[in-house]
Amino acid sequence: MKNECLNIGVKIQNIKVSNNKISADVTVNDEHNYVWYEFPKNQKLSERPANAFLVIFLPIAMKFGGIFEINGEISKSLYNNTFVYQDILLKWFPELKRVTIKANKISKDINYTKKRKTISCFTGGVDAFYTLIKNNKKINDLLYVWGFDIPLTEEKFFNKVKKNLSSVAKKFNKDIIFVKTNLGFEVTNKYASWGNFCYGPAIASVLLLMSENYNYCYMPSCNDYSVLVPRGSHIIINYLWNCDGLKFIYDGAEASRIEKVDFISDNDEVRKNLRVCYSSNDKYNCCKCEKCIRTMASLEALDKSGIIKTFPEKLNVKEIDNIELKNDSEMNFAKDTMIVALKNQKLELAKHLNYQIMNYKSNLLFKEINENFDTISLDKDFSNKSKEILLWHIDNNTKYVLNKTLKTTFKKIFKKFYNLIRKKR
Repeated sequence: MKNECLNIGVKIQNIKVSNNKISADVTVNDEHNYVWYEFPKNQKLSERPANAFLVIFLPIAMKFGGIFEINGEISKSLYNNTFVYQDILLKWFPELKRVTIKANKISKDINYTKKRKTISCFTGGVDAFYTLIKNNKKINDLLYVWGFDIPLTEEKFFNKVKKNLSSVAKKFNKDIIFVKTNLGFEVTNKYASWGNFCYGPAIASVLLLMSENYNYCYMPSCNDYSVLVPRGSHIIINYLWNCDGLKFIYDGAEASRIEKVDFISDNDEVRKNLRVCYSSNDKYNCCKCEKCIRTMASLEALDKSGIIKTFPEKLNVKEIDNIELKNDSEMNFAKDTMIVALKNQKLELAKHLNYQIMNYKSNLLFKEINENFDTISLDKDFSNKSKEILLWHIDNNTKYVLNKTLKTTFKKIFKKFYNLIRKKR
């Protein structure tokens, strides 16, 4: 009775398999979406396409809560793992809501008897190249999905990327599978963060649709073991998408980003084809965005600047000051690069990376203290509470207090205290 009172947050219906295309009507919070995947014509597709839609739309359903209804057949092990998956996401993101999954049929996993292959996700970036080179002998095929990092409207740029990735695959003696979908830019990005929620499940959804062909899929890690922050692809959630004999392997977390750059940078195919930038432009890598600057800074710190031909411009270290770090992962990348830069006597580079890191830390500091203002009432204990908060942060950031950015931050903090006290009095 209780479930009958719940609203349907997400509903998957009209799942269709037609030649090389799989589609469904997806209603999210009463908004209709037509979702489709297009595969190469010779690609065999799964008997249970509903599994793919379950995986990618579960984190979105948790945004709205209620019932997640799927008009299709799903595999039992995948269904059972959704409970653990929801437990994890609710701890990471408390604003989410647990959902009740209703499917037409929950069946025993498919037991494919034929020999299947190993595939690795491949965008031509640092993580993807690292996993490919490291596991070259184990990997049979590569996978690239158009619609995840390049919009479907950017056909000219996609064709350029496709040509380069095909060249890499040929050199490594691999087949590369190109899949096309409107899932990312046109659908999921409307409802949830790609990085925090969707990109891991999105990749898993594609592979689940090809599970008849593969029993292992390498998913290159974006972070190392020291910074396993909540992300859409993560070592503690990726295995939860295993079903029908397909297993997902979170690979490469033993190496930091700069260690990966060092490892791959001597490979000729990397030097000719590395792409870290999602901007569509004739330069392949724009040399201006955070990902480009991050990689160029790593190469400079390693004393390998200029060897990657897809970065046509030389790094201007002053541009690092203008790149705002958005999360702990990006901060950790900058920190690791700064350590290597100091080791290799790249002092000017280290200085600007330090400024970038301190700017990020000071913004976090200001945000945290700023949030405390809303919980403190200006009673007789106000001055003691405010002093305690400020002294704690100053004490724990002593070595950064002389930094220009933090000086500005503390000025803002003290000014707000002053204005609040005046207002209350």
